[in-house]
Amino acid sequence: MILSFLNKYREAGILLFRVAIGLLLIRLGFPVVAAFELIGGILLIVGLLTRVICLVAALALTVQGIAHLGHHPGLASGTGVAARAFILYALLLIGPGKYSVDKD
Repeated sequence: MILSFLNKYREAGILLFRVAIGLLLIRLGFPVVAAFELIGGILLIVGLLTRVICLVAALALTVQGIAHLGHHPGLASGTGVAARAFILYALLLIGPGKYSVDKD
């Protein structure tokens, strides 16, 4: 298989993914819902309660996206919210990985 040597970096990739999404939650979510998104982003970076944080944040973004579409019809206006929600749903399924406080 092409690039199969990268398989040994799978857990590091999950860690990078988790940290990036955590930072995104902190940066983009802070002005909106400061308390949960800030704490959720920090917990996501550390890898504590990863699946719970992903589920709650993804559901919140889903509701936010649906509400946004009600006020601004059209696909282009809600793509950022939808992308973050889908990424969080994916991380919910993937789990925290090896390098986390959660030992999944």
